[in-house]
Amino acid sequence: LSTKKVEPEKLSTKKVEAEKLSTKKVEPEKLSTKKVEAEKLSTKKVEPEKLSTKKVEAEKLSTKKVEPEKLSTKKVEAEKLSTKKVEPEKLSTKKVEAEKLSTKKVEPEKLSTKKVEAEKLSTKKVEPEKISTKKVEEEEEKPSVKKDRKEK
Repeated sequence: LSTKKVEPEKLSTKKVEAEKLSTKKVEPEKLSTKKVEAEKLSTKKVEPEKLSTKKVEAEKLSTKKVEPEKLSTKKVEAEKLSTKKVEPEKLSTKKVEAEKLSTKKVEPEKLSTKKVEAEKLSTKKVEPEKISTKKVEEEEEKPSVKKDRKEK
């Protein structure tokens, strides 16, 4: 490995390529035009007429005033709302209706009939014959199921 040598011609050509890369320069025209473009951007100014009109518009907005008649009518409307009163007759009738609701009573006859109905429900009994017949029917069904299984 240590005795391996590079040919001198190849080394010299590599040096020349390196020099070519390092000596590559930017064209002066391109640089100057870029500077001009930058200047154009920085020197761009707003037209004075446009600025002045914007100021006038701002003044128009700030100097906009409410007409005094409109303000006074709004005050009158607010007074109307605040001075609005409930008629005393309407209040009294509402009280009477509340009393009617609270004094409403259930008639004693209706209560007693309800109790009788409850007693009827609680005293209702199942007939003993029906219970016994149900048991017999269930017992009859069971052997038939066993017969079906034996046939299969």
